[in-house]
Amino acid sequence: MTDQQMTEQTISKPNRALMNAASLLIFMLIYLALGVVCLWQWGEPRGWSRIDFFTGIALALSVLMGAEHLAFSRSIAEEIKSEAFGTSYDPGMAGFVTTLGILEIVVFLDYGHWHLAPALENEVLQSAGLGLYIITLLWLRWTDTALIRHFNDARGVITKGPFRHIRHPRYGALIASRIAFALAFASLPGWALAAGWVMAVHRRIVREEPHLKEIFGPEYEAYASKTARLIPGIY
Repeated sequence: MTDQQMTEQTISKPNRALMNAASLLIFMLIYLALGVVCLWQWGEPRGWSRIDFFTGIALALSVLMGAEHLAFSRSIAEEIKSEAFGTSYDPGMAGFVTTLGILEIVVFLDYGHWHLAPALENEVLQSAGLGLYIITLLWLRWTDTALIRHFNDARGVITKGPFRHIRHPRYGALIASRIAFALAFASLPGWALAAGWVMAVHRRIVREEPHLKEIFGPEYEAYASKTARLIPGIY
């Protein structure tokens, strides 16, 4: 390898990390802008009426969740990102997740204009959604802290933090956040998308666990025998 090739290889890593971070940031900003546009009551004197307490807080929490994903991505070394995000053994998942994220625009349209299930617009349910969202963010931060330490140290099976209790706490947080989203936005399509996220997580787990068994062997099998995937005593 020539000096020029080594220099290009060295430069490419931070550039690639910067591009990935910029792409996620742009996606978050577009997502937020489209959410506001879909909620806005065009031609009405109070165009902001559907950007109320519940939807305003939910949008803010969605931005915080996006920021958490961005922070997690930036904390993982570029050379192990494919393993950390599962693209090495499940390359199709990224497209599935992106599609689900884009379809959440339907939820904003439902709350802003369609009102497909008006009975769901209940202050108790929506407040529960916001509370669950906040808990989910705290859980995700705890999980990501443990994951970052693990991936940057690369020392065997991770059993610290929330991984002491379940094998896939980050996936559990993602499902919980989409349930919280559906509750806060009082949306029937939101519940349909939450079901889609459950399917996506199941797909990932089915592919990830054999991969982990192949890497860690009996160590992972022993760990798996003592912990649930997502819900202790159920799954």
